Amino acid sequence: MADLSLGISARHHMLADFETIVAKKFHIGIMKLCKVIGTGTLPVFIKVLPEPQSTLNQCVQNVRNKIEKHGGDIQHGWLIWEAPNVLIEGEFHAAWRSPAGALICVSPREDGEDVLVFLPDNSRKFEGLPVLNTGISWPKSSAVDRLLEKEAAFQRFKNRHPDPRTGAARFPKKEHDWHVREIEAARRMVR
Repeated sequence: MADLSLGISARHHMLADFETIVAKKFHIGIMKLCKVIGTGTLPVFIKVLPEPQSTLNQCVQNVRNKIEKHGGDIQHGWLIWEAPNVLIEGEFHAAWRSPAGALICVSPREDGEDVLVFLPDNSRKFEGLPVLNTGISWPKSSAVDRLLEKEAAFQRFKNRHPDPRTGAARFPKKEHDWHVREIEAARRMVR
């Protein structure tokens, strides 16, 4: 589940139902998702070199801490994940751009990945609320498309109900439970 206090997840929870990989090449499905996201940039492979004091699910703060110590800049963008023969999804993320221009993920990874697919995005930045993941079915599947829409609707619902003190999502239980049932029904259609 996303850390809603900072708004950026370690891994979109919908993908937890499927085996995910980091693509080894930028195939047509990856490029199609990049076009849907619409950054006008091309994806790149970036190394994962977490800082010792970095915290899981806190990529923006981790990059800010790295900048304070070593200079450089923040680069917002999208991690691209693939569930083979199911979907490809972009997850909003922040990477560190070194003073020499190298892009590096300075956040620890629960999944143990040491290289990630990253799509730089110069038009969006983290502004306090989770940025919705963007995904496509690959190959095309109306059942997966339906699941992606249900997941997006649930995230939009959660974004409309932040706790003013903490920023974490707080929402009416009845509506929350309805979204969960809708997502579960859509997942059963994919399996």
